[in-house]
Amino acid sequence: MKSDWSHLEKFRMKAKDGPFDSPAGARYGAFQIKMSGEHYAVIADDGCGGEGGDKTGWEHVSVRALVDPTLRMSRIPTWREMCRIKSLFWNDDEVVVQYHVDGDEKIDVHPCVLHLWRPVDGVFPMPDSKMV
Repeated sequence: MKSDWSHLEKFRMKAKDGPFDSPAGARYGAFQIKMSGEHYAVIADDGCGGEGGDKTGWEHVSVRALVDPTLRMSRIPTWREMCRIKSLFWNDDEVVVQYHVDGDEKIDVHPCVLHLWRPVDGVFPMPDSKMV
């Protein structure tokens, strides 16, 4: 995950904005990102437990595409949109995944949210690059 999130500060949700607010410079928090006329609700965490958070060992970004930010209407983000969000939080040489868990493990808090994951140590099995 990128060590410098200063490029995200203009999108960071401030204390008055909700339960996932965060102080400037934190490597976690909620962001309302606007790119190319589109809006995205994003919650991100570097997995290291900063500011009293949980040390999960997983870098995580959840993304929801906002059709109407005022009314909070949303849709599922596209592959291209997820790639663009990925590039805001991770370097190009870092691999992230989207997990599809079995039905018993699935928790669907919001039907239009997709998640990107990466272990903090950056190590997990990968298929040969010719296969992906």
